[in-house]
Amino acid sequence: MTKQRKLILDVMKNGYTHKCAEDIYMAAKQKMPAIVMATVYNNLNHLCSAGEIKRIKIPGEPDRFDITTKSH
Repeated sequence: MTKQRKLILDVMKNGYTHKCAEDIYMAAKQKMPAIVMATVYNNLNHLCSAGEIKRIKIPGEPDRFDITTKSH
């Protein structure tokens, strides 16, 4: 697992909200200033495809991401 992917998962595990990509990016940037938004999007897409996180689509809103993949 890359350092960036681990950081994104750590950011998602911190807190109880369903974060959007921009929220994840801003939190990750505080710990890894060189990270770019494209890296966050690429990793979120990979994590979703791998079934490690869940994408939540909300009409008219940015997608949100959940570390809990089971229905709740």
